[in-house]
Amino acid sequence: MSYNLTCLNEMFLFNLIFKICCNMKKVVLNHLVIAALAVAAAFTSCGGGSGSSGSGGGKSSGKIKMTTERGGDFSFNLTGSGVATVDWGDGSEKVSLTLNENEVRFSHEYPNASIRTITINGDNITGMQCSWITSLDVSRCTEMTKLGVNQSEFKNLDISKNTALTKLSFSSVRIASLDVRKNTSLTSLSCSDITLTSLDVSNNTALTDLYLKDLRSLTSLDVSGATALTTLSVWRSFLLTSLDVSKNTALILLEVQEVPLKSLDVSENTALTWLRVPITTLTTSALNDLFGTLHSNAGEKKIDINGNPGSKDCDRSIALRKGWTFPY
Repeated sequence: MSYNLTCLNEMFLFNLIFKICCNMKKVVLNHLVIAALAVAAAFTSCGGGSGSSGSGGGKSSGKIKMTTERGGDFSFNLTGSGVATVDWGDGSEKVSLTLNENEVRFSHEYPNASIRTITINGDNITGMQCSWITSLDVSRCTEMTKLGVNQSEFKNLDISKNTALTKLSFSSVRIASLDVRKNTSLTSLSCSDITLTSLDVSNNTALTDLYLKDLRSLTSLDVSGATALTTLSVWRSFLLTSLDVSKNTALILLEVQEVPLKSLDVSENTALTWLRVPITTLTTSALNDLFGTLHSNAGEKKIDINGNPGSKDCDRSIALRKGWTFPY
């Protein structure tokens, strides 16, 4: 009887040990599975999977990103140094070219019109000129100093992080607003045929040249803080009825054409040598008042008032006595 009891005890102990070992294996296996899943998830989030690049999908990052819906030939120009690589967003082979201080053209032929995301990478992209785009992200290209956009339409453009920008130009661009308050290094801003209703450059103290042409929706222009301005040109802004240049004492050229101004005071602009106000709505009395605010400093000084309602009957002698001439 004692022999049988001993056997039973041994069998019971063996079964107990076997169950404990099995449970330990399950725990270890579970931990291994969890660890493997965590590694796989981390790999995917870092873009290690095959879907992280290609035609604008996944979460691949780029120095510059833009979208276009254009079919046929599409091109843009870059300046800088080092190599820039372009993913055209249609599964085609990437293109890499070496940049220099002259514009390098990147060109691609799309078989049809479709929405495509173009990704550009490079260590030192300092300038870009592009057209026919529907969105543009240059927020990671903080070394950029020059940007030009033509023939495009997009909701907004964030250039707040591009604080190195010195030259900015837009031509035939449909955009709701333009915020340049953070771009305090800007020296030149040119806007032609864009749909802005207001423009504030009061924070751009380094700005020397401001060219605005065919801003037909513009109703407000604030240049009060742009104290370094030497050239201000405003053409065909039919809703802009006033312009305050009293803080712009460095102005040399002031040009306001086909703008319905009611009056203009240049009494603080003692560096002016060329004043053009043709085809505005200045009356005889408004022109005489303008002449009264002209400075009489030595040197060649010219003024153009042709096409104004009061240009025939105004008293030009007020300006002539101060040394100003009428070339037209």
